[in-house]
Amino acid sequence: MLVPGGWHHTRMGDDTAAGGWRAGDGAEGDAVLPVVVRTEGGDEYGGIAVAVLEGLLRRIGAAGDEFLVVERVAGESDEWYAQTRRDGVDTEYQVEFRDGSADRHYVAWMDAADEVLAFFVGWARDTGDWRGHHAWERLKL
Repeated sequence: MLVPGGWHHTRMGDDTAAGGWRAGDGAEGDAVLPVVVRTEGGDEYGGIAVAVLEGLLRRIGAAGDEFLVVERVAGESDEWYAQTRRDGVDTEYQVEFRDGSADRHYVAWMDAADEVLAFFVGWARDTGDWRGHHAWERLKL
């Protein structure tokens, strides 16, 4: 279990200056998601291309680069976000999302970056199937 606040995000403004977003433009890898992504190292990406998010997911796991926090640009509040963490480059991903409050904070484990990417893309676009076929459990914080 992760320590609350250890890698949780802080609220960022609606900054789309890093390229804006146009969901569905171009091929899937070129599509820009309406999210802001922050890495453990402090890098921030607003309006991130799916291919860039995929690259970030594949690299996490090394010391000092263990997590990503993703927030919808048109986010409802600080209580709506998704995040992933990995303790090593050859380990599974711990994926979490908060759905409005601490009592609606869920966790699942995913084996591959492709699974995590599919989750984040669906979550960012708020499609009906973004929870996928994962065993989501309520995380008690």
